[in-house]
Amino acid sequence: MSDRLVIDEVDATCFALWGEIDAHTAPSLHAHFESLPPGTDDVTIDMADIAFVDSTGLHVLIELDRRFGGDGDRRLLLRRPSRAVLRLLDVTGLEDHFTIVH
Repeated sequence: MSDRLVIDEVDATCFALWGEIDAHTAPSLHAHFESLPPGTDDVTIDMADIAFVDSTGLHVLIELDRRFGGDGDRRLLLRRPSRAVLRLLDVTGLEDHFTIVH
């Protein structure tokens, strides 16, 4: 994990992120969630403290959404996305692709 991105495991299916998701930090984010065991509970990522996210970070989020969505009833939930996250989703037209909870 990079010092530019902190992943705090709140519980087995809820995580809080702090920092930046970019080409440098996205691989550690991807690796962290790859190790999550299969299950049926939704996976929640609190993104309130993400200051920056680029297309590499967006790609990881799309992959995670596909992975958890492929598990059947499981979903990826983006909780409290920051202005930076919301802006990227708006600019890319993906705001309706993700399940966002406030």
